[in-house]
Amino acid sequence: MVRSAPLQEAIAGLLDGATYDGARAKALGLLIGMVPAEDLHRTATDWLPANADVQQPWMARGFRGPGGTAGFERFFHGLNARFTRDRADKRPERRLIAEAVYHELQMPIEPALHLETRRFIELTRNPSARDAMQKRFFGQAA
Repeated sequence: MVRSAPLQEAIAGLLDGATYDGARAKALGLLIGMVPAEDLHRTATDWLPANADVQQPWMARGFRGPGGTAGFERFFHGLNARFTRDRADKRPERRLIAEAVYHELQMPIEPALHLETRRFIELTRNPSARDAMQKRFFGQAA
């Protein structure tokens, strides 16, 4: 998400656990199009052969993401200050998510995905984060 959508909006969505309807997801750059469910298989089987060479920008050799730029650093310094001010220690999952995004945007996609997986596992082991995810996705308490 943070490689497709504008960074500030992506972070806000991740930290808040936001969900998006199709139009908003498309506006953020999270998807390229929408088709009715009954047309999905046909559309995909037509699209894939015609676009076999398409790749995401971050898959291209030499791609450099926003990590390490002055604006990137300022954004995360400000985010860290807000966490401290707002006592994010009561919601440790927010700091884990922000930390993962900060580090993964400074590395190629493969190690970034490994880092994201490790952080997700950490989140599932945190009782408050696990309860929040379970309520969010399954509508029930742990």
